[in-house]
Amino acid sequence: MKALYGIEARAKPFPSVVHALRHKFRDVKTVLDIGAGTGRFLSYFVHGVYRSPRGVWLNEAKPPLERYVAIEPYPKSCQKLRALAVEGVEVVCAPWEEVRERYLSDRYDMVIWWDSAMFIDLSVVHGGSPLEALLKELDIVVERTWKWLLFSLHDVKQCVLCRKDFDAVYAHLESRLKLAAKRGWNRVYAKA
Repeated sequence: MKALYGIEARAKPFPSVVHALRHKFRDVKTVLDIGAGTGRFLSYFVHGVYRSPRGVWLNEAKPPLERYVAIEPYPKSCQKLRALAVEGVEVVCAPWEEVRERYLSDRYDMVIWWDSAMFIDLSVVHGGSPLEALLKELDIVVERTWKWLLFSLHDVKQCVLCRKDFDAVYAHLESRLKLAAKRGWNRVYAKA
């Protein structure tokens, strides 16, 4: 199955479950953002503010980032990410399954995989069903994460990984990480 690339909704709010814990992320220096979209998390963590038609979220606890890797395959979103890039920000305009090996050789204080795993077919990498492949990939991602995993799935009409598999994904993550906060399908995990 070929990966699907979603177009990010124009007026996305910033996830309240992440915003509420912003002070806990003060020591984050390295971030890997898989499926970075138009830069919601990049804006918030790198620039200290995220603005959308739905509001403004200030991050007065902006961490001292040294490296932020934003992976995004959708060209129009990638263009917006490049406009937000400053020193220490690397924008990679390619599908995750094509660049993953290069970036999984490093470790990160925080990995953000928010509302994009539903579109990525990792069975081309790991074999098996999309669910089995994602679980294998999550084990690797967890191993490469020093402190925090911000993870969310979203129920969409066109999906590689669909709603019927979400509970299995979250159960898998919660067997490996400490759940720091959740709201709906949004999760913040701490590395135990």
